[in-house]
Amino acid sequence: MIRKVAQDLVIFNTNRHTQFQELIVHPFAVLRTQRQAIAKQFFVIILEGLDERKDREAQCELVKMISYHVQKEPNPRLCWMICSRSEPALKLRKTGRLKRMFISL
Repeated sequence: MIRKVAQDLVIFNTNRHTQFQELIVHPFAVLRTQRQAIAKQFFVIILEGLDERKDREAQCELVKMISYHVQKEPNPRLCWMICSRSEPALKLRKTGRLKRMFISL
């Protein structure tokens, strides 16, 4: 991720989907294709305070990108922990593969 940002400073001027792909999904896919030992490990990405972001559309878009990635990946190595108040805009249907992602406290 650091290398990508250093090589492409305008990455932050792109849309959120492109940033998600280029800064999170793509680097791990490259590691996997190179058969790096680190790619066999699990990584936890913790998002805390997502509900504090004022842009509800951005909140929902990020959660949808994460859920799409988790559903699409046959063997996901990125584990997501989203810590947020129970906001109606952030709720997703808890079915199928996503069901195991959710814990309500």
